[in-house]
Formats: sequence, C-alpha cells, structure tokens
Amino acid sequence: MATTSKYKIVRIYANDGISNRTIKSYLTLEQAQEHCRSPETSSRTATSAAAKARTRRLGEWMDTYEEMPAPRIFIQRIGNGYHETVDEFSRVREAMDALRKYRLADPSAEYYLSRRACGGWDN
Repeated sequence: MATTSKYKIVRIYANDGISNRTIKSYLTLEQAQEHCRSPETSSRTATSAAAKARTRRLGEWMDTYEEMPAPRIFIQRIGNGYHETVDEFSRVREAMDALRKYRLADPSAEYYLSRRACGGWDN
C-alpha cells in the first residue's frame, strides 16, 4: 500500500533575523494548496487586522507548503553486549509486525521500536 504524503505550512519571513515557523502540519496536498491560495497567507495581500499587525511587527512574510519527510521507525536490539539497529520502516503497523517476528526468532535479546537509529545506520 502506498503511503500518502503529508504536507506542512511554513511561514517564511523576508527578514533574515526571523526564523521560519511551521503553522500547520499533517495536511493533504489539497489542504496545503487551498491554505496557500488564500489572500490572508501573504503580507502583500492579507487584509485582516492580525495579518497587518504581524507585518508591522515582523516585516514581509508569506506562507508556503512543504512535503513532510516520511516517518522513520527503527527496530533496536539489545543483547550479547551490543545495542544495534536491525531494521527500519515508515509505517507503524509494518514495524510492529516485524518486531513480533524478531522477538520470536531471537528470544535471547530485547527488541523495541525507536524513532532514532543507532550510530552508523545511515552509512
């Protein structure tokens, strides 16, 4: 089954001293595009009092959307003096199924899910 991409809305500022800010997360592409079509998502076209006040305070800004990276779920193993990453998934259900299989295949070690890999996994 294909994973559906998720998007986030990022407010960017013309002033380099102001960091970009995530406004919304986990949107569909259609939701993100609809948000950015609104005139209230740019200092040049917004008319609301809040948007005008933001522009006076922070300078020019606009909202954009970005695809969010797929989640990374790792299976970690502790045993025989080692702590290592043994597998990686982007879907929780698949990771849980694999975790059960690892535990059955090797009951001498401890296996668990983590959002972080051990050092060297990406090399």
